[in-house]
Amino acid sequence: MNPARYFGEEEEWGVIKAGASADFVLVQGNRLEDLATLKNPIMVVMKGRFMIEMRLKSN
Repeated sequence: MNPARYFGEEEEWGVIKAGASADFVLVQGNRLEDLATLKNPIMVVMKGRFMIEMRLKSN
């Protein structure tokens, strides 16, 4: 199942382009090879707000 297709949001979800919604986690390394990389994100973008590494560790 493709959630973007199901909800009719294929132009907005799952794409990286100007004006699109973007929630993502930036990690160092390949999360597909090592899920532990998700424990130490470098940056998180959620609902247009950026949270960088220092702020993530202080919360």
